[in-house]
Amino acid sequence: ILAMQSQETEGSGAAKRHMDRAIACINENYDKDISLQWVGEQMGLSPQYISALFRQEYGETFLNYLNKVRIEAAKRLLAGAKESASFQVIGEMVGFNSVHTFMRVFKKYEGITPGKYREMRSGK
Repeated sequence: ILAMQSQETEGSGAAKRHMDRAIACINENYDKDISLQWVGEQMGLSPQYISALFRQEYGETFLNYLNKVRIEAAKRLLAGAKESASFQVIGEMVGFNSVHTFMRVFKKYEGITPGKYREMRSGK
């Protein structure tokens, strides 16, 4: 029984280390065109395993987590020094390939468009 518990603990520790590495990989590269496949290649793990870890540890998909990171970065840019930057530029800066995708995903997560968010943050 102790051997089984040790293996479970070791397995849980490995899963935590893998998740920490995956999160770090996303946080360092969210502004690039990354995918589950790409993260798996960087870590030497299968995309299926990483996907399962995200669901198990966070209760969400890899893409959902990546989009949240990107939207939080976009919000900082919209509210900060990049206030005059176009939505196209901001979207590209946070890893979206098209302004339409950026605007659709932003509205999905925030409930308002990037323009409305910027307007609310600037007090206009």
